[in-house]
Amino acid sequence: FYNYKRIFQPYIEEIGKRKKRNDVPWLSYEEIIALIDGKEVTHSKREKETWILTKKSQWNIITGKKAEEIKNSFTHYFFSKNIDTVKGMVANKGKYKGKVKVLKTIFSDKIMEEMKKVEKGDVLVANTTGPEVMSACERAGAIVTDEGGITSHAAIVSRELRIPCIVGTKIASHVFKDGDIVEVDANRGIVKRIKRS
Repeated sequence: FYNYKRIFQPYIEEIGKRKKRNDVPWLSYEEIIALIDGKEVTHSKREKETWILTKKSQWNIITGKKAEEIKNSFTHYFFSKNIDTVKGMVANKGKYKGKVKVLKTIFSDKIMEEMKKVEKGDVLVANTTGPEVMSACERAGAIVTDEGGITSHAAIVSRELRIPCIVGTKIASHVFKDGDIVEVDANRGIVKRIKRS
């Protein structure tokens, strides 16, 4: 996802040009294959509507009222509560207290701007990290991600930089905001907000 612009976007744009379609970024890979094969593919409205992919639906796209219901239920369950603590997997042990900077790395055209806000000693919180945010990782005092495991980019980089890291929290980038003060306890896999921004 975080390499979309660099790796996939040129192909998506070329397919769009050749097929004279401006909705290709919103098509599933099955629909893109069908389009390339010359099959009829309905013009997508996903850019302007809620859509959801779930394992429970065998990864079939859910749209319309049902998608809105699922989204609202998810939002209520995870984010209407006053959550101050998240748990994840320890990727590199240690404890650290610092100011949160949330990096929006998925489907973002503003990675360079996002990285600039991370200052020396900040707690970098992101959905995921990749090589393109390495300079921000190098300035961070700790790294916390929604995704990933012990072999993810964030995990490997944190071990190289010898800074605490917790991965796989699922919701850290939604729970914490820029300026929050948190304690990263990477011995127990817990991130706790001490002060709201």
